[in-house]
Amino acid sequence: CPADGGFAHLPFDPRRDLGKKGTRNMDRLTALAISGMADLMPALGVDRETPHDGIGIVLGSAQGSMDSIVRFTYETLAHERPDFVNPALFPNTVMNCAAGQAAIWYRLRGLNATISCQETSFLSALEYSCLQLQRGVVRTLVTGSTEELTEVSEAGHRSVARSTNRPARHAEYSMFVALETEGEARSKGRPVLAELRAVMTGFNGDPGNSAPLSGLIARALARAGLEPGAVTHAVTAGTTPEQRAAELEAVRDSIGTDLRVQVTWDSYGNAGSAHNALQLSQLMDSLPPGETGLLVAQERCGNMAVLVITRKEHQA
Repeated sequence: CPADGGFAHLPFDPRRDLGKKGTRNMDRLTALAISGMADLMPALGVDRETPHDGIGIVLGSAQGSMDSIVRFTYETLAHERPDFVNPALFPNTVMNCAAGQAAIWYRLRGLNATISCQETSFLSALEYSCLQLQRGVVRTLVTGSTEELTEVSEAGHRSVARSTNRPARHAEYSMFVALETEGEARSKGRPVLAELRAVMTGFNGDPGNSAPLSGLIARALARAGLEPGAVTHAVTAGTTPEQRAAELEAVRDSIGTDLRVQVTWDSYGNAGSAHNALQLSQLMDSLPPGETGLLVAQERCGNMAVLVITRKEHQA
């Protein structure tokens, strides 16, 4: 969204960018997910002609496509009989539609899951993905999150902003990463962008109290085998003033003040389901090779998450 809060779309059109075949009834959220995975597929040796049993998809999404849900509901109210609705619209209303359609598009037959945890959906999806890799359920997981910005979702965002007397700054975003064990990546000769040292989620019944988040940061660092001084960069979510204050206090209590801290909301607004994914992208853009970064998120309902990551030198 522009700084003045106006509505603006990315120059992305599903039928133009993905082709006309298979996109006639595809909603924007699904198209964004498929497009967000596109750059990863060649690196994983994936083409659309060959089934791939060892690669799965985990998508983080707060509610799926709100645009599709509202438009389908409108269809049931706009006609004299509700059974006159267009049945092709219904699949897009299901939360796991984007992950399922992306798997069909790329012929990925591994694990397919959708994880919902409000703004922390992406980090919850990462935590789930790491668990599945550790269990050996799949060899590779394409994990990410997507948020659409449509007239319907924008109207909802503005309504919530007015009710809380806060500016409406929302972003559309789609980002996916390929997760593998170190052994799998080395055996395939793939370049490694970063090592995921720890990802943990939790719940804070009093989001204004930073102590639970500080404790989660400490546990994540302990799991990563790192001292607080090893962290040089941090990114916080900060979608509300109270959230920004609590996250910054938790980082300072746990790490100290001798590090660079960025607030994703200040730079881009709120990316909803994909907000943590946008945080990770911002962190990786600023993190030099060999250094360790911290991602901290706590949303207004109390869900919180922490990620610790070390940038690599792009070597297999």
